[in-house]
Amino acid sequence: MKLLIVGATGLVGQGVLRAAWQAPGVESVAVLSRRALPGGDPRTKVLLVEEFSPDRLAGLALGGFDACLYCAGALPLGRGEAAYHALTVELTCHVARAFARANPGARFVYVSGAGANPRSRLMPLRVKGQAEVALESLPLACVFFRPGIVRPRAPVSSPYPVRRMAYAVAGPILALASRLVPGAFTTTEQLGRAMVRACTGAKPSTPVENAAIDTRAERPLR
Repeated sequence: MKLLIVGATGLVGQGVLRAAWQAPGVESVAVLSRRALPGGDPRTKVLLVEEFSPDRLAGLALGGFDACLYCAGALPLGRGEAAYHALTVELTCHVARAFARANPGARFVYVSGAGANPRSRLMPLRVKGQAEVALESLPLACVFFRPGIVRPRAPVSSPYPVRRMAYAVAGPILALASRLVPGAFTTTEQLGRAMVRACTGAKPSTPVENAAIDTRAERPLR
């Protein structure tokens, strides 16, 4: 497979990039990013773009891929619904449309979130659900992953110092909570493996909920 990864500098994206290179069925990986990868992997081609706007994306060579793994995303904290919608729905669809034009019928694996529902009373979940609906309208075979709490596994870490500190402080508590309520947690390693495996084989008929991520992570890559 030839894969395109969006958001590889983030917590989830780092796990997906590592999983892609560990999968025997992956021939090449390209990363669509607005900034260079820290300690860039020589096996990874980086497509740098200033912004994910239609005009900027139109100038990139986005063809020849079997699947796109979209891991980019913004936190809703401190943002109103309009701003969060622009970053979560509109920006994602800019990339998805450009990818679909270059790779019609290819697979688009999107990191959504637990509880995503376009009719939810909670703004973040409502907007995530709207993103899923918008992507379903495109000529792509979309697969939605809805992780709950994602725990980083070394060497993966948040690119933001404050979040790295928060994960370090909360690490023991999260480890205990994951044993008590395993269905609400996953790891960057398991999520990465599951998403790469979703790029091939039968397309899931429903979104992949958090409880199913670890099971899918262990399936062989076909």
